[in-house]
Amino acid sequence: MTGFGRHSILAAGLALLGSQAVAGATVLNREIVYTCERGVSLPVVFVNRADPAIAVALIEGQLVMMRRVEIAPDLFYADTDEQRGYRLRGSVNEIQLRWLAPDHTAEEQVLLADCSAG
Repeated sequence: MTGFGRHSILAAGLALLGSQAVAGATVLNREIVYTCERGVSLPVVFVNRADPAIAVALIEGQLVMMRRVEIAPDLFYADTDEQRGYRLRGSVNEIQLRWLAPDHTAEEQVLLADCSAG
């Protein structure tokens, strides 16, 4: 996490959220730094009381905002930018970072597996 500490990721995530409509929500934040395969760190800030719930992840040096998809029985967040296509799936303790190409025939690809909350 070169150049980013826990507090700066949280602050950057909240600043990004400040530019989004989180009208009237009492925001509860939880930052989790996941450790994935090959020792890759994946920091994520979850904002559970926004409507819909939001996650902000630091992926490849950029902050990526995702919205919770309620149709899934487990944890599932999808990128707000469909052209970028990132997704988080799993549980709070174990997730996978996935990617979906902007094509209706595409299938999700796993980018990082075995990500455990640290």
